[in-house]
Amino acid sequence: MKKLTWLIIPLLVLTVVTLPAGLPRKAVAATQNGPTYWAPFGPREENLLMTVYAVCSTTMNEFQNG
Repeated sequence: MKKLTWLIIPLLVLTVVTLPAGLPRKAVAATQNGPTYWAPFGPREENLLMTVYAVCSTTMNEFQNG
């Protein structure tokens, strides 16, 4: 019985120590007063042109050409 107790105690301690790391954390955000000018493509981006290429070589050529 003592051997079993000494086996269970470290397992319980490891479980208690590692359990909080696996739990999801609470998301927090800042409050906003008025409109925000943030955009995922830069601040105040009004004209965004996105081009999708079907072939990787075309993408690389366009990137090198500017």
